[in-house]
Amino acid sequence: MELKEYVQIKVSADAMLAKCFSVKPMEAGTFSEKDVLNFLHTSGVTFGIETEHIRQWVSDPQNVTFPLIIARGRKPERGKAAYLEATRKNSSLPKDLDTSTSSVDLREGWTIPMASQNEIVARKVEATTGAGGCDVYGKALPGLKGKDFTLRPGKNTALSADGKSLQAIVNGQLSVEGRTVHVYPVYEVPGDITMKTGNIRFNGNVVIHGSVPSGFRISADGDIHIKGSVEASYLTAGGSVFVAEGIAGQGKGEVQARRDVHSGYINQGIVFAGHNIHVFQSILHSHCEAGNALVCTQGKGSIVGGKNTAGRWIKLREAGNALNTSTSFYIGVREQMLKAREEAENTLLQGKEEKAKLQKLHAKLEEKEKEASALTIQDRITKLRIRNTMSELLDKMTRAADTLQDIKSVMKENEGDAIFVTEKAFMNTNVHIGKYKRMITKNRNGINVFLAEGEVVIQDRR
Repeated sequence: MELKEYVQIKVSADAMLAKCFSVKPMEAGTFSEKDVLNFLHTSGVTFGIETEHIRQWVSDPQNVTFPLIIARGRKPERGKAAYLEATRKNSSLPKDLDTSTSSVDLREGWTIPMASQNEIVARKVEATTGAGGCDVYGKALPGLKGKDFTLRPGKNTALSADGKSLQAIVNGQLSVEGRTVHVYPVYEVPGDITMKTGNIRFNGNVVIHGSVPSGFRISADGDIHIKGSVEASYLTAGGSVFVAEGIAGQGKGEVQARRDVHSGYINQGIVFAGHNIHVFQSILHSHCEAGNALVCTQGKGSIVGGKNTAGRWIKLREAGNALNTSTSFYIGVREQMLKAREEAENTLLQGKEEKAKLQKLHAKLEEKEKEASALTIQDRITKLRIRNTMSELLDKMTRAADTLQDIKSVMKENEGDAIFVTEKAFMNTNVHIGKYKRMITKNRNGINVFLAEGEVVIQDRR
């Protein structure tokens, strides 16, 4: 009498799972645990054997549910992704900052990093390889390498010979943007923005050592640093926006950053960030949208009222208030991110068409040069213009491709997408994840809110 008369072993296509199917009933004591192990080995299943399942099966086969999992493989792990490590940070906070206090003065700890010519400003940290795995047949599986990226120079930075670091070409301020670093010239205002200074449009970083009153406009290709506060004004940054005191928008004005927004507080503000929004006190009755994460965990760490959106996750200490003010949170892809993706795709499509035209024109001039042995002055000028235009076009297409890669990375589904409330969630707080919605109907202590099997789940943190 053989075991194969009673059961059949089936292994999954990826050899990560082995199941036992019953062919005919078996009485207790018919076979021993050793018999089953020998049968598995004969079938080639040697790794990850579920000995406890086998023990239950041979001792009480009548109460075992088939198919029975009898072996599990160990999947190979993916290593850490490559990342860019700046030699200096965009901003820093006091090391002794007490996050439990109700008042945070960012002016004392806010620093703006400067770079000197020829200084190494960033290094690429290579992706690592994860731990290996093994299937149920005992075959070793190599670990997976983390996601890699191509390091490219930013504005006023150059790539090292080994392609692993960036060096500043000029003196200026550092601005970290995704997978590259820029070194920008600086425009500084010694105090508040006034009618005398007027609106500012600058192709580098802008530093305001005071505040920005209502109605003014500041636009910078790099970062914007405000040492004071921002009222109902309009700020647009190609990098990040840093506001030491806070934003009091009065429901007007707008703060936009391609990268991050850092602020002491936001009160009735309209704020958009391509990546993260970091707030050190509270967000009150505001419209905030972050492509990746919205974080408000220091100081009071409360978000009350308004519409608060993040592409991936939101973390805060308190949601809503004791007055049960309606407060809404949204997790999902922002409309502006979809627009940015469309613009990047159009840039690549138009770039390919333009590139083909330039290559065709350049080929005609090359052919003409071969036939005539020399080009006219006008033709030589045209050829030079084609080369310059092609160089600018390729740079533009490269930036669009990088933008598209960043957006796809942010939009990719992640099991960690959630809202984390570490202290208190009050009634009348609404959570929207994708097309699903859930209202918090009673005051609760720390909770995690996430999507599982098409349902918004509220889970206690304690």
